[in-house]
Amino acid sequence: MQNSNQSLAPLYVGAKNFSPLRYAVVKGLTPFCKINKTVFTMNKYLSLVLCVIALSSFKPATDEQTAESKKVNDFLDKKFDEAVARNPEEASTLGLKINYGDWTDRNDDFAKKELAIAKDNLAYIKSNFKLKQVDAQTALSVKMYEEDIKRNEEGLKWIRYSYDVSQMGGVHDDLPAFLVNVHKIDSASDARAYISRLKKMDKVFDQVIVNLKASETLGVIPPYFTFKYVTDDINGFITGADKTDESNVLLTDFTTKIEKLNIDKAEKTKLETEAATIIKTSVKAAYQKLLDYWTVLEPKAKANGSKGIWNAPHGDDYYNYMLHWHTTTNMTADQVYETGLKEVARIHNVMKVIMKKVNYKNDSLQDFFAFMLSDPQFKYSNDDNGRAKLLADANLYIDSMRVKLPELFGTLPKAPLVVMKVEKFREKSAAGAFYEDPAEDGSRPGRYYVNTYNMNNEPRFQMEALTYHEGIPGHHMQIAIAQELRGIPKFRRHELYTSYVEGWALYCEKLGEQYVLKWADRKGFTRMAMEYGYDIIPVAAVGAEEAFTIIRDANDILNSPFGKFLKFIGVAESYFKNGELMPPVVRGIGGTIIPRPAKLYFSFGKRISTAKYKAKFEDPETQEMIKKKVEESLYKQFGELFEIRDNDTDRSKWRRLLNMKKPR
Repeated sequence: MQNSNQSLAPLYVGAKNFSPLRYAVVKGLTPFCKINKTVFTMNKYLSLVLCVIALSSFKPATDEQTAESKKVNDFLDKKFDEAVARNPEEASTLGLKINYGDWTDRNDDFAKKELAIAKDNLAYIKSNFKLKQVDAQTALSVKMYEEDIKRNEEGLKWIRYSYDVSQMGGVHDDLPAFLVNVHKIDSASDARAYISRLKKMDKVFDQVIVNLKASETLGVIPPYFTFKYVTDDINGFITGADKTDESNVLLTDFTTKIEKLNIDKAEKTKLETEAATIIKTSVKAAYQKLLDYWTVLEPKAKANGSKGIWNAPHGDDYYNYMLHWHTTTNMTADQVYETGLKEVARIHNVMKVIMKKVNYKNDSLQDFFAFMLSDPQFKYSNDDNGRAKLLADANLYIDSMRVKLPELFGTLPKAPLVVMKVEKFREKSAAGAFYEDPAEDGSRPGRYYVNTYNMNNEPRFQMEALTYHEGIPGHHMQIAIAQELRGIPKFRRHELYTSYVEGWALYCEKLGEQYVLKWADRKGFTRMAMEYGYDIIPVAAVGAEEAFTIIRDANDILNSPFGKFLKFIGVAESYFKNGELMPPVVRGIGGTIIPRPAKLYFSFGKRISTAKYKAKFEDPETQEMIKKKVEESLYKQFGELFEIRDNDTDRSKWRRLLNMKKPR
């Protein structure tokens, strides 16, 4: 999940999901995958994604086309820059210090004015440029810009149907998160801009309360279950506002940042005192005002129970509008629902295969789910050690995938990615994990946030897929690369379709399996080693995967009509152990099963001694601990082998002569 209010408020112009028109367009690039299997399986896993990668050949543009296209693109970039200047939070997010002490307006008039400006821009483009003489990319940009306006105009009808405050976010969490993570302080002037933003927080809160009241008059009230989360977050901030310790989030952040400045100590003290005074007066009062209204609104939400937006007048129409917004299709709610049922059925079939592979005690999925969520082997300890282990695992998965990226993609992001804990002030209500964009100027990396508040909500088995989804090759790949594109207008580099954003990330969860250890829950080798005191020497090998391209793996085969027939006659279980012993369908040289020549690389890791664990050879936790050590060693070796292979000049010649693949 990319951290964004987009799903709740399409017309809200905020720092985390900005566009000049507030509507999403395709960013212009899906990272092209080099592995044939992953190209083949994309459609299978992105059932709602309408992003089509078209590798088209265009005729070279004439001088006249190039000149006219440049005029149009320059105009679009100029208007983008002007829109950013009207949106101080987005400017800061991009790394720009424009109107650095201001916030972006949250009122409806701002959205209406932005729409009017966009319409004027489009009219100017059509009247002053020779659009029949521009190149294909520029024509596409104009078409996308016009589509933005149409969708924005439709969206204005529903502007108060969004939830401006909920457990997923709102000014009470978003503004502190923005100041902490986006507002840099490199000078005394930046510090004064921070203070200016503190002073103006009450105005932003007032605007949001007006919006909430307008929504209430339409019958649009957030679901009751959200109120406790929001109330706890607001109370936490109010309680900390009078303190000088870490519970005062904004003062702690401000003090930490100005401490690094090379300015007079007296000036630092003056700035800190002023910030502390504003926080415990006007900022605290703004939170209290929001809490007062939220408390009045709560009984009305309770009366609605768990009913969602469909309960509001015209809620069905809004729901259908949002379906189109997120999917870019004209599918009805029933059609989307039916698609979901089919996907759930497919996923359940895959799960049932896994259940048999691990010899689960029965065929009940519900029992299996309960087992996965309750058994200690799948949990991190709910303490600081468990939190540290979760962060270490997230970094391990990112590091292991990072070295594999050149094998999978031809274009890689320049922006770095870091793993961060969700801050304490919002961890109770925040999602389990989310991603935030890097700054375009390189001053801020992409951030993969993991929530360590309640470790019981973060099972071990989800961390790998979650990391590939939120980090690399998921959101970070698509968003950072899009920001770094050149040759297209700026607005296309900063806009997103939900179906593309989340579809790509979902696909990447599967992509991560390309180089993942496949040993399910098997720890027999660790038990045997401990029982007899044997050392374990991890051995890694890469290169054999280049001999064949996998067209269908065991899961693909078992879920096909042929696989269902094998299950029916009992062969799938008796001969193929439900896929465990089933060979994949592969392609080698020229589409045949003749393997491509491939150079193999081997690595022998450091010995892992098990002698001191002999007395615990039957203990599942100790078995898992040894297994994890082996796993970490293997992933490290894989990374080293990939790097060696990438720098092997002899391998390049070998590939050119015998492998018939173009070297990178």
